[in-house]
Amino acid sequence: MKLFDNEAPVYVRLGFQFLIIFFICFFINIAQNILIPFAFAALLAVLLLPLVSFLESNHISKILSIFIALFIAIGFVAGIIYFLSSQIANFIQDVPSIKEHLNQHFIDVQSWIKTKFNLSFSEQNQYLEKQADLIKESGTGYLKTTFFSLTEAILLLFLLPIYTFLLLYYRLHIRNFLFVVFKKEYNTEVQNVISRSKLMIR
Repeated sequence: MKLFDNEAPVYVRLGFQFLIIFFICFFINIAQNILIPFAFAALLAVLLLPLVSFLESNHISKILSIFIALFIAIGFVAGIIYFLSSQIANFIQDVPSIKEHLNQHFIDVQSWIKTKFNLSFSEQNQYLEKQADLIKESGTGYLKTTFFSLTEAILLLFLLPIYTFLLLYYRLHIRNFLFVVFKKEYNTEVQNVISRSKLMIR
């Protein structure tokens, strides 16, 4: 009795399928630092593909077309970052005014708590100080998490243009590989899947 045989017991086939899913999930978890930039690069490559094809149709070399498309994409992202940074800067300028209003609201809330729950201002302040101490104790963990998040973001920004360039440059080889993997009678279905995937991403 073969493991891949359709006549194998249901529990054998089901167990084998769960085992495959487990190893796939395990591999994704281990290789996520590579797969996540690759997935974003694939999305970006599909988005930039029409522009690259247009530039190539105007007798611009493949490498130069890809560099131009990437430069436009980087400029677009930089514009968004600049816009968000300017908004954050404006918000920081308004912080003193916001802080003043929040202090007034905080005093009003403390007065309401004192009236409703009969808790004095000193008791409320002691509770807040206790919570602040707990936050300070767990602050190291938050700092570590933030540091690793920033490291992953920098790694993503570094690998994303490289992966995108390679996917666009070798796109014909990747497309031909997909056709070779499946039998010839499935070529039409493979082409439909590729076309629908491009349309969905865009």
